[in-house]
Amino acid sequence: MNRETLRTLGLTEEQIDAVMADHGRGVQAVQTRLTTAENRTKELETELDAAKNNDEVKTLTERAETAEAKATELKGAIDQTTKATLVDKALTEAGAKDLDYAKFKLGDVELQEDGTIKDLENLIKDLQTQLPNQFAVADDNQPEQEPEVKDPLDGFTRINPAAGAGKQTEPDVTQDMIAAFTADLPTPTK
Repeated sequence: MNRETLRTLGLTEEQIDAVMADHGRGVQAVQTRLTTAENRTKELETELDAAKNNDEVKTLTERAETAEAKATELKGAIDQTTKATLVDKALTEAGAKDLDYAKFKLGDVELQEDGTIKDLENLIKDLQTQLPNQFAVADDNQPEQEPEVKDPLDGFTRINPAAGAGKQTEPDVTQDMIAAFTADLPTPTK
């Protein structure tokens, strides 16, 4: 807005002065608010730079990144263990004779979000078809046999099969000698 525009509108000099003064106050108020906002922006930018460069913030950021990396590493290890366990169990149930070879031939499997392996049954069926000699054949005519329980002392001789609650079961030679020497001593009377 300028004075010439106001004169062409037919305003007097007094009216033009009043309009220009009012306009000046409005412009000055906006200019003051703008300057205040610019100063506050500069202050906040300075504070943000200081916060970014703060050693404590850097340390916390590094620790958070380290924790995230460790969590990812542990999740990967858990996933690998889960896959190995599920594959071992499925191959054992399928009658695999050599688990390591069967896992090698099975290849890498995909663990799903629900904790199962994608299409594991079909993968094992395909493996059984490809390598029939690597899987035990279940004969439907013969009853299932109980697995043989191995004796943990296989090859060792048991001295006393009915050993008693952690107490010595063999005769104590020292006690036998004491009893022999004290047998002919009179028993004290009270």
